[in-house]
Amino acid sequence: MNITLNIGQDEIHRLTKMVIKDTDTADKQALEYLLWQIAEKAGVCDSEGNLAAPVTNSINVKGAYTLPDGVYLVELDCADQDALKKLPAAINYEGKQYGRTGWNSDANVAYYRTDKKVAYC
Repeated sequence: MNITLNIGQDEIHRLTKMVIKDTDTADKQALEYLLWQIAEKAGVCDSEGNLAAPVTNSINVKGAYTLPDGVYLVELDCADQDALKKLPAAINYEGKQYGRTGWNSDANVAYYRTDKKVAYC
């Protein structure tokens, strides 16, 4: 029997936590195995059962530096102007607030610095 399930990573994580928390030990192993099989088929875990989960509200940092004047600088990948428009005006990184200060179209990098004032709206 083939069953087609249309569930995402969040639902797989929710089901897995529910199984671990609410199931008797005898049934838990069988259900966990089933869920891991579903997760592997869905491409959200590897063959060893390690789940891959999206990190919400995140962005990849290309580089982070401290300038000679003590200002912190973060670089984010930014391929073109369309990508630049999608980037946030400000980010938090390692407990510091950075404002976007520029973009280098030749290097495909957007720059954020801690000395850029940020306002909340």
